[in-house]
Amino acid sequence: MFRSRTLYCISPSLFMYSGFYKDIKNYKKKKYKYEEINKHNNVDDKIWVTYKNKVYDITNFIDLHPGGKENIMKAAGGSVEDYWRQYPQHYKEEVISLLTEYEIGEIEDYVANNINEEYIEEELKDIKYHNTKPQNGEMISSNIIASWITPIDDWYIRNHYKIPQINTDNFSLSITTDKSYNFTYADIMKMDTKKVITTIQCGGNRRSDFNNINKTMGTPWGIGAISTAEWEGVQLNKLIDIDKDKYLDYHLECESVDGVLISIPMYKLFNCDDVIIAYKMNGELLPKVHGYPLRLIVPGYVGIRNIKWLKSIKLVKSESKSIWQAGLSYKPIPTYIDKVDDSIIDLTPTVLEQPVQSCICDVVEDGENLRVKGYAWSGGGRNIVRVDVSIDDGKTWNLADLGEGSEQPLFRAWAWTFWEVTVPKNGKKDFSIICKSTDISYNTQPDTMNYIWNIRGLINNSWHRIVYSSS
Repeated sequence: MFRSRTLYCISPSLFMYSGFYKDIKNYKKKKYKYEEINKHNNVDDKIWVTYKNKVYDITNFIDLHPGGKENIMKAAGGSVEDYWRQYPQHYKEEVISLLTEYEIGEIEDYVANNINEEYIEEELKDIKYHNTKPQNGEMISSNIIASWITPIDDWYIRNHYKIPQINTDNFSLSITTDKSYNFTYADIMKMDTKKVITTIQCGGNRRSDFNNINKTMGTPWGIGAISTAEWEGVQLNKLIDIDKDKYLDYHLECESVDGVLISIPMYKLFNCDDVIIAYKMNGELLPKVHGYPLRLIVPGYVGIRNIKWLKSIKLVKSESKSIWQAGLSYKPIPTYIDKVDDSIIDLTPTVLEQPVQSCICDVVEDGENLRVKGYAWSGGGRNIVRVDVSIDDGKTWNLADLGEGSEQPLFRAWAWTFWEVTVPKNGKKDFSIICKSTDISYNTQPDTMNYIWNIRGLINNSWHRIVYSSS
């Protein structure tokens, strides 16, 4: 199944003026299969997209896309139709006319009624939505630490597109290593299972704070783009039995039904028995909004690597070239870089493990004291060893008590740790409360956002500060 993405309009006159008009008639129009079209998803291999039963080479258009190169690259190797349905302004004669100039052929194995025609939207939950089509919403602050394992209805939601409706009667997971396998949903359900409790945090958690310094790209998340669940499924290394010495430097490229394509390094799989293909969440079958029927769970990794609606896994020599892996989407480029181009993007590694993090979720007055509560977490399974809280801008600190999550195995602390501390108000009425945490590798949160700000607004792990007004 091909991926569905978007194409934004630009006037044909601008195209002609800019010198990017291409005499596409020189191409010999022919028929292409989806398998070949999907491969044309990067500049080196040309950028192809499809609309209805036609194939288009838009390589020379991407730099002129009004919505930015990154957005149009989401269409690479797939169809524009799903996004055009979300943004109907594209259904204009001038856009269709422009696209026609780039036609190179037709789809040989065209299927009109494909999965992209069967999307539904899940009912809305009691969370703070930033948008609903597609759904993107974070936990309400007061609910974050209400339960160490987050109830499903309180879970944050990060979707890039609409939610696919999948019939498990004709669904299968394909795995390609030195051999090829296809597992039906029923096959997976019959296998030995493993339960893993992990916290998943969106790479853009706390992006809204970054926006106070300078505008970033992406959803303005607060502190609630993070949640924890008990996942149940099949150990991935039980399905992929290959020579460790031979393939240690390889990667697993994983694709979802909605076209998200990521990869994880093989060393993660070889060294972590807790990477699973999950079909249950908190004891229930995965909800559609969280990845039904299958979701990849990679403990200690950023949310995007835990892709939903998993449909295929391939052993590849190098990291995926998709926008989700090699593009700007999940790369926190340096603060001082004011011109983003391919050279800096290529030199910046994508986010896998995230840095140490903590946030204040609740403050309760207790006479002349305050009880301050929150969560702390660090990527890569690194245990939280300390949380410090200050009410005088960091001049003095109070050591918090670590609660649930503090007893996790060393370097397998996949889930967050809750903390609490009682601090004296000292007669103050209006003041800031600050928290910072330290993990078992003695990584500590930085005191300022000034040197970690990045245009994509990723991995903000600076001291968390709130302004508190005493009653």
